[in-house]
Amino acid sequence: MDACILINYLRLGRLDILEESASLLPVVTRSVLDEITDKSQREELEGSIAAGHIELIDPDPSALDIFIAAIESGLGRGEASCTALCATTGMLLGCDEKVRCFRRLTEAAGLSDRIVTTRDMVLMAIREGRLGIDDANVLLGDLRIRFRFNVPDILQSEIQGSLPIESG
Repeated sequence: MDACILINYLRLGRLDILEESASLLPVVTRSVLDEITDKSQREELEGSIAAGHIELIDPDPSALDIFIAAIESGLGRGEASCTALCATTGMLLGCDEKVRCFRRLTEAAGLSDRIVTTRDMVLMAIREGRLGIDDANVLLGDLRIRFRFNVPDILQSEIQGSLPIESG
């Protein structure tokens, strides 16, 4: 999971949406952890890691080529380490990044269909019955208004169906 998603949930005070997921165990790399520079956010994240709700894993050295390619493409160390980890393990890649170099790199690494976003994870929480659609849309609205994060509301028609991760 990249810092962009973590920061969204930390800003909202809702890291529990990630921690309590029945569908996934959130994983961060040390490079991602280092990108969390707000002291209170860092303490909350470290507490979640210490409690075992979020796992701290670094990419295997065999992923070094992918990591270097990501850095050379213009990605930060956190995004590069996430991409390398996911490309070599088959994990999902939690990221909201939309820049062209990120999309090119994830396509080349075969990760395009394994990217989950902040919104996807909110949708998972709704489908698991941990969050109501109205509460979810209030949170997403909060991200739009308070933090200028362009994310659309979840529609009732999206609630039915499979979780993004059930396809692989």
